[in-house]
Amino acid sequence: MRDQLQRLLEVSRMPRVTLGVVPLAAPYTVPRNNAFTLYDNRFVTVATYTAELTLNQHHEIATYASAFDRLLHLAERGEGARSLIEAALNDLEEI
Repeated sequence: MRDQLQRLLEVSRMPRVTLGVVPLAAPYTVPRNNAFTLYDNRFVTVATYTAELTLNQHHEIATYASAFDRLLHLAERGEGARSLIEAALNDLEEI
């Protein structure tokens, strides 16, 4: 996990990358049960416990776009995101 967090720090400094980290204390308003990837307005993939779904109906895409917007609003970016990642790295050292 340490290597993954260090890689996130590296990537967060790349000029064409925006990395957001939602703090644990944030008022989380998006259900945590499934991971999803939004591909512009074309389709969404949703990873469930047993399968990966591809959704391409407009109303489905809109639902996940709204969830992404809520997450984006909660996320720290730039130095704020790096501070959260560095705190997680420090917590790993204490274990």
